[in-house]
Amino acid sequence: MAISQKTIQRVGNSTGIILPPELLQAAGLHRGDAVILRVERGTIVITPMAPLRPEVMEAAERFIARHADALEKLAE
Repeated sequence: MAISQKTIQRVGNSTGIILPPELLQAAGLHRGDAVILRVERGTIVITPMAPLRPEVMEAAERFIARHADALEKLAE
């Protein structure tokens, strides 16, 4: 089990924790990987995000193209 003690620090206008390579490697994560963050009983849990299947991405792209005007208005 990889264990590391870190300090929560300012990163630009945000707050972050720098994760050491050994911890990422033990978790099977790499710089640039998409992750999901959640809190369970007061503990922050980081989970790798499963890649989207191509057909899901294609459906999302069709939806966005078909409803671009409405999505832009919602974003305002």
